[in-house]
Amino acid sequence: MSDLLVLVGGAWLIVAPFLFGYGDTEAADAARVNDLTVGGTLVLLAALSLALTARTQSRGRQRADR
Repeated sequence: MSDLLVLVGGAWLIVAPFLFGYGDTEAADAARVNDLTVGGTLVLLAALSLALTARTQSRGRQRADR
């Protein structure tokens, strides 16, 4: 469940600069780059965690069926 929240938070960080139009200042550019970098990292790590969790659970079910 927490992985999904991290994934949604990361997606929000990626979308926010485009929804709110941070402006054209140097500080706004830095904030945009920061949001995209951190958001992308969060999405990537959350997706990896979700995939590994699903794989582990799938293997556990396969062993239980034997």
